[in-house]
Amino acid sequence: RVVGRMDVASVGNTGDDDQIRWVTILDDVVRSDYETVSKAVKAIRRRYINFSRKWTNTWAQGVIELELVDMQRIQNMVGTGDRGERKRSVLLDMCGGEQDWEWRDQWNTARTDYTLLHTHFVMGANSSDWDEIKEDAKKRWSGRYRVKIDRLHQDKSLNENIRKMSSYCFKNRMQYHYDFGGFKWEDEIDDENQFNVVEMNTLFYLYDKLMGSSRTGLLLGWNSK
Repeated sequence: RVVGRMDVASVGNTGDDDQIRWVTILDDVVRSDYETVSKAVKAIRRRYINFSRKWTNTWAQGVIELELVDMQRIQNMVGTGDRGERKRSVLLDMCGGEQDWEWRDQWNTARTDYTLLHTHFVMGANSSDWDEIKEDAKKRWSGRYRVKIDRLHQDKSLNENIRKMSSYCFKNRMQYHYDFGGFKWEDEIDDENQFNVVEMNTLFYLYDKLMGSSRTGLLLGWNSK
């Protein structure tokens, strides 16, 4: 759908094009129970509806992604390197700073796992200005490092760019990650950060319920048909 939406005559067959960007936005951090995450997803959709109404000449296609984060462990982290410290400070800022992260699930089990909701999508600006789009996005999603808008890889074909970006959205990590980026494939997991059974079931349940029977419930886009 995304490739078909692009005007090949103007885009060409490489990623060397000023019209298209790969966008990542950190939307919210909420505790990992279904009702709370579901409300957060609805709020995210409302925010993107307002965003797309501002930029009616643009188009986008992507997905809302869920990542489990143990906020108590993140708060307690020290000496994790630049990317680790960045993730710690960004998530704490999004949540209003350091606090007691414990919450109780329906079985009265103490939990400190939260869900980081974020979006990845390909966006076409058409005649809109990217600097103005980025400035507006940073106002809507205020805070450090929450909005990231990148050019496509100029040394890759358009199809290679789209294939790589699409696969990134569905990596479905099975362990906690304490920095941004640099994820491993799941067969490389061999440390204490791997999810326990409750956490793994939580992530699977959230994805299953939110995607719905059509499996499209977490897709995101506008003007992309």
